[in-house]
Amino acid sequence: MGYAIIGINKINSVAKLAAASEHNLRQSDVPNADKSLSHMNDELVYTEGKSYTDLFQDRLSSLSYYKDHKPRSNAVMAFEVRMSFSHDEKDKIDIEKWKKDNVEWLRGYFNKNPLTYGDNVVSVTYHGDESTPHIHAIVIPIDDKGKLNAYAYVHGPKSLREMQTQYAEFMKERHGLERGAEYSVAKHEQVKSFYTALTTAMEERTAPEIQPGDTLETYKKRVDKFTKEMNTEKFALKKQMEKERIEAVNKERSKSLSANEGHKRNMKQLHKLEKEHDELVHEYGEISLIKQKLETVESLREAFNTYPDEQERERVKQDMNRYITFGQKERKKKKEHDRVKER
Repeated sequence: MGYAIIGINKINSVAKLAAASEHNLRQSDVPNADKSLSHMNDELVYTEGKSYTDLFQDRLSSLSYYKDHKPRSNAVMAFEVRMSFSHDEKDKIDIEKWKKDNVEWLRGYFNKNPLTYGDNVVSVTYHGDESTPHIHAIVIPIDDKGKLNAYAYVHGPKSLREMQTQYAEFMKERHGLERGAEYSVAKHEQVKSFYTALTTAMEERTAPEIQPGDTLETYKKRVDKFTKEMNTEKFALKKQMEKERIEAVNKERSKSLSANEGHKRNMKQLHKLEKEHDELVHEYGEISLIKQKLETVESLREAFNTYPDEQERERVKQDMNRYITFGQKERKKKKEHDRVKER
């Protein structure tokens, strides 16, 4: 059974965007890539020779909101999405269909309002020059209101698991690929590192040579000793892997607990803001009305500060102060009356 594999990284700087561009578009040397297979690479969503930084700027320039606004300094500029499958499935997958299906899934998942704000998927590159074929996609996370908003797509571990599930379901229907186990914390690189170390240890240790004067019994003892050492080394490597796995689990649990605490604080703050909002609406009317009233106050303040007839200005100010004092008394009476009625 093969697995559908998807991962996502946030890119929040021009330097990281440029580095991703150089790697994915093969503008710099890639140690793991086989140059003789470079003809197997394919641009599925064409960049027209532009860098990812240029594509980001073009994307924002196409949106009316960014004609007079700038993105936040710490904003996520792009997602880099990496898609692949189990290495064993390499000869079973219809690669051309798999390429097209990935582009279709990306555009379906990462576009909130494409008819109004265009396509967020600005680059999709297939790499066939590495050991396992895979795809790198660059997504500019524009939300359904035409704003740069990574949170609309990825907002914590749960949303990542949901994305992985949706991708796997799509790939299962099209290519028979399954989803990996949820909450699995063993990292791909950790597993790869472990088995590489284990294989290297075994390859570097050869069976003992027969020495002059060896009898069957003495040679057997040395072979037994060698085998025991090999097994000890394998056991040590396995123990190290288990230790790393436990550390990863504990790290994930700590993150989860920290996220829960953060969520509780956010919810408390949200409830406080909701209460303040309700109190404002109850006392002064809907937000649009409050805004209108504030604009009127600002206009009056501006008039008081700039009206050319200073004597007239002072006279109006005194009148306004009397009206405000009277109004405050009337509001106080009304509140007292309302409290009595509620009892």
